[in-house]
Amino acid sequence: MDNLNEKFLNKSCKVIHKIVVDKWDTLPLSLYPYEEDYVDYYTTISDFINEDLGFGDIDIINQIFYYFVWNYNDEGDYSDTENPNISYTHLLNMFDDRGLILADFSKVPPFLIEKMDYPNYDMPVFFNHSDNNHYAIANEDEIETSKRIFSEDRWHAESEVWETLGAEVYLDYVFVSDTDKRMVATEEASRYESEMDEEEVIDYLRDNMGEYENVKSIVKSYDEVEETWGGLPASANGAPYQMKMSDIADDGREIVREIIYDYTYERLEDELIDYLMDFGYVSRRNNNFIIEGNRLPDWVSFDWEEFHDYDVEQIEIYDLTSYGEYETFKGEDNIYYYIMTVDY
Repeated sequence: MDNLNEKFLNKSCKVIHKIVVDKWDTLPLSLYPYEEDYVDYYTTISDFINEDLGFGDIDIINQIFYYFVWNYNDEGDYSDTENPNISYTHLLNMFDDRGLILADFSKVPPFLIEKMDYPNYDMPVFFNHSDNNHYAIANEDEIETSKRIFSEDRWHAESEVWETLGAEVYLDYVFVSDTDKRMVATEEASRYESEMDEEEVIDYLRDNMGEYENVKSIVKSYDEVEETWGGLPASANGAPYQMKMSDIADDGREIVREIIYDYTYERLEDELIDYLMDFGYVSRRNNNFIIEGNRLPDWVSFDWEEFHDYDVEQIEIYDLTSYGEYETFKGEDNIYYYIMTVDY
């Protein structure tokens, strides 16, 4: 768009001063550079150019606005004006770059855009004094960061996850730490082995000879002693043989604990849900998982990081807004921005 001529701009300045500025109770000494305390002045000037002078084109509004604030004087003398030297770099020195994008989007001078102190899910928030709305603005990468913050902000307890999304989703992200796996596996191995009698120990070892090489020699020794004892006359003293078999079984108990430890550890690693179901912590009814007693044992942890990774994929951009709506806008940097009205 061609620049407006100086005669027209000077006339516009006089009109603005007479109709707008002369009504102010206190006249500022200067309107440029930007002063936050003067935002009401800037707003009335911009609204007048847009509504009363009837210029809806942002380029024209900015030309007149910048010309006026640059040449403004409290006496209203616009006989010796000059073209404003306000470059994009000058604007960046006064305003946030996102504020400039929002000003272009809103079709108002950036002097009407005020940055707020607190962001909306890490998106900067600005107040547009022209329409009295707050806006958050972010590019695509920043939106992903905001989604993550939104996810972390909306979940506070594990119970909220299964109550809202279902136990099946929740159970996808439970795990047992290495330390707790060792603890549980050790306790399970000790408990299981302590409940075995001598023959149960040997039978258990016999069932696992294929996986544990050192089991074979123990089972073989036990069987040999048992066979020798069995071949003795009934009147023979069997106590030494019985003691020997007990000693061999005792040697096997450590291996039993090792086998059960390895088995339990692997299940906690690879078959956790089945393990929890076997011990009654989780059940399944009508094809749905149920967490019995609404809690899992303390050694089960919830992977919040992986869950948030999942949750972020479910979050839509409108979830970040206060009213479920947003718009996209291509800035001067050729980057698309998401702009949304938010409560503040």
